[in-house]
Amino acid sequence: MSVAGTGTTAQLPITFADDGGEPPVFAGTIDAGSGKVAAGKKLAITGSGYEPGETVTVELRAKKGAPVSLGTVKVGNDGKFSASVTVPKKTQPGKYILAVSQADGDEATATVHVNRAGGGGIVDVIRDIVDALLDFLKGLFG
Repeated sequence: MSVAGTGTTAQLPITFADDGGEPPVFAGTIDAGSGKVAAGKKLAITGSGYEPGETVTVELRAKKGAPVSLGTVKVGNDGKFSASVTVPKKTQPGKYILAVSQADGDEATATVHVNRAGGGGIVDVIRDIVDALLDFLKGLFG
């Protein structure tokens, strides 16, 4: 730039702030163990690659009908979580998409097969005992 009539010139540097480029690509993943659960029973879920410290929502989605909310899970400072959620007893048997979503809409999904609620037989009693024991051990050794 020059100042008219004085012969003085000045240079003004122009710098552009680095906006960090593209936002990072979501790298979250989840694992639903065997991918099978009976209605009314607990489903173990682990995940990684989530925003540290965020609370994520967990739901089952069928091809038709409203999603089934399974609650929320707090993500650790390392971006990982491990949780046990209960599938409502009235959930219809069938194939579902398990989705674990961050507040910004990023999510990871897995396929889960929901089986009919048990009839209270010995297998269900043993499964309940094993689930309770696993929850207890997770509480001790987290």
